[in-house]
Amino acid sequence: MIATNYLLHLRIVCVNPPENIIEGRAVEFGLQGKRDALIPGTHSDQKFVYSCEAEATLFNDTRVMREIRGATIHGKRDEPFLYISLRFEGSGDVWLRRWKIMFNSLTDQMITLSDGRIIETAIDLGHGSSQPRATFLEAWKVV
Repeated sequence: MIATNYLLHLRIVCVNPPENIIEGRAVEFGLQGKRDALIPGTHSDQKFVYSCEAEATLFNDTRVMREIRGATIHGKRDEPFLYISLRFEGSGDVWLRRWKIMFNSLTDQMITLSDGRIIETAIDLGHGSSQPRATFLEAWKVV
């Protein structure tokens, strides 16, 4: 079995971000890394943009599922995801809300074609929704 690794440059565009004050308290909002670290994004035009890198491993045996891993990748091998997370400032690992950003629409072909290019998605965090997964406005695509 042959394994090929690919460096992924991921970009997530978030619309409808939460307010920066909830119940009179300041909040933190960002891409969640391991050990509960929040990675801040850039803000412009009512959008937050987050960037991170990950590594994908594709196998030449179709019985072996691909792997996506990195400092911001959560979940199991068969269902990796990113978290966009919200908490009160200074509250440690007590989350007000976490949204999962799944990789279902990211194909192996996109991974092989990305070669240093950015792979991007756009999501709507929809404040009123209690769904744990973000709503995709645009599926993952190579830009």
